Amino acid sequence: MRPAAVHRVLAEIRAQVWYVVGALVAAAGLIPLIRYSGNAVGYLLVPVIVIALVATPAVTLLVGVLMTALAVIVAATAGVLGEGATIGRITVVALATAIGYAVARVRRRQQAAIVAQARSLATAHAAVQRRSIAAAAGATATWQWEAATGEVHTDGVAALLGSAVLSPGVTGFLDVVHPADRDDIAAKLAELPSVTRRFSLEFRMVRADGRPLWVELRGEPLLDASGAVLGAAGVVVDATERRQEQADRDAVLAISTHMVERLADLLTIDDVDQLLHQACELGHELFDGEMSYWDMSAEGGRLRARSGTEGPPPSPPAIADPGLWWSGADVVPAADPAEQRRGAAVRVAVSSGRQLVVVASWPQPRPAPGPRWFALLERFATQVALAEAAAARHRAQEQAAELSRRLQEGLVPNPSIGPGRVGVATLSIPGEHRLVLGGDFFDLVVGPTGAVSFIIGDVSGHGAEQAALGAVLRGGWLGAALTDGSEPRDWVETLDVIVRERAPAPGFFVTALTGCVDPNDQTVRYVCAGHPAALLLQPGAGPRVLPAAPVPPLGLLRYGDGPRITPTETVVDLPAGWALLLCTDGILEAHDVREAGPAGRRVGTEGLLQILSAGRWRDGEDLERLAHAVYLRNGGPFTDDVALVLLTDQREVSS
Repeated sequence: MRPAAVHRVLAEIRAQVWYVVGALVAAAGLIPLIRYSGNAVGYLLVPVIVIALVATPAVTLLVGVLMTALAVIVAATAGVLGEGATIGRITVVALATAIGYAVARVRRRQQAAIVAQARSLATAHAAVQRRSIAAAAGATATWQWEAATGEVHTDGVAALLGSAVLSPGVTGFLDVVHPADRDDIAAKLAELPSVTRRFSLEFRMVRADGRPLWVELRGEPLLDASGAVLGAAGVVVDATERRQEQADRDAVLAISTHMVERLADLLTIDDVDQLLHQACELGHELFDGEMSYWDMSAEGGRLRARSGTEGPPPSPPAIADPGLWWSGADVVPAADPAEQRRGAAVRVAVSSGRQLVVVASWPQPRPAPGPRWFALLERFATQVALAEAAAARHRAQEQAAELSRRLQEGLVPNPSIGPGRVGVATLSIPGEHRLVLGGDFFDLVVGPTGAVSFIIGDVSGHGAEQAALGAVLRGGWLGAALTDGSEPRDWVETLDVIVRERAPAPGFFVTALTGCVDPNDQTVRYVCAGHPAALLLQPGAGPRVLPAAPVPPLGLLRYGDGPRITPTETVVDLPAGWALLLCTDGILEAHDVREAGPAGRRVGTEGLLQILSAGRWRDGEDLERLAHAVYLRNGGPFTDDVALVLLTDQREVSS
């Protein structure tokens, strides 16, 4: 039970107690009057007593006191002093009781005056409190609810809603609450008598023009000294901007999360035009507006892509001042002036001085987005520009890779020397830097006697100059090898001159292994100019390295003005079923990741011989199997280019 109800019950109990006391006192005076003054007088006083009993407790008590005093006088006249004394004592008690009741009445009236004064002070305090709360909250409207009447009074709410007058009372207040929130707010107002602490309600009101206005109603109860609720007061704060900001934050977060997931898909598209079209469709989905992508490097701007295909194409963004790129009020002209669209444009600077613009536009009217939205649009535009640049770069890399592949094929052809007593298989593997032209080259040619001349070499460094020099050396070698009576040492001297004459820089060199396999006498004659030696594979024996006389690389056979070094040929007899493996250093410099250390140690000649000892090597498939075995040891692609040439004895096959 609330304190106010308890006080009302106690007051009622006190009134009944005083009523009973007055009745008892009146009865105490009536009995001696009837006894000593005669029945007539006593009976005449009975109506007076009855009237007193149906009156207020104060009247009943007053009549009782008068009856007792009259009984004392009658008893004294009759000479009944003992009984008079008894009645006198009763009269004293009655008088004391009457005085006590009078004092209590006075005290209650004083308390009522104090309560009334407290209510007046509370009302004044509420007004002051509302003004202070409104000043602290920056609000322009206040409100007050009175518990006694249940009415709601407002100040400034009408101006907040753009209305001149607001109907008084609870009904007038609820009339301007949004219909979707009205029942809930009415229920909250009904609960105010039981609210004893500060509270806050957030709901929508309706402006005079019909637009919703989010407000926050803040308040606190007004209590009297006993804790009873006298009312409540507070302020009405415009929460529309805060709610819009929160909605913007939520929308930006949702768009950002979705954008991150979808932008990753754009990076998988290689075709630039398709990428930009998909980007505009994604922008339309994310920002709920028409998206277009412009290249402003061209005069007047060039439309690269747009969302959708219906309707006339959009006009170029009419934004000249760089300071306006962030303005949400910029208007992008449409074909029909009556269809002006409100939009936002973000400019992204990319390489080569190009200016790319992403434009988002919507039919008017639309509120201007917040700064977070613009930051998100900028991020989207930047990511699209990066994706476009990546796609263009990927396309350029593919074109360069194709050009590199064609040039590399010129250095490492797939010779077809026809069936004979010497079998040939070749394999070329680009290194990790596939777009960088390498200097590995090889070639083979069959002479009139069936002898197979070969060369395999590696120009120091990588690049177009190295590739061009390799092509020149390959052509020079073909001319020298096809000259009647020439020997491998003659070929080396010719190639050394070419390197010295065509080298792009001093000290430039080329390693090469060139020679001739004669199937008639089963021998191989060769010169190894700083190149990895050939490996001999033979049935029933392990692979081994063929010996070679030391010869400097091509371009270094003469140092300065010193004498020219004469290349020394090496001749080796070949066993039945032989095979010769020629390679560049790319396969030898692969790392063996099985060994300890951050990169292991190099495979080298020893590791290659170990792999060769575990199989049979006769054709191109065997070369691919060899390269794959080294690839696994390397833990991935080769760092340098790899060229392999396999020459095999085909006499048994021919027979």
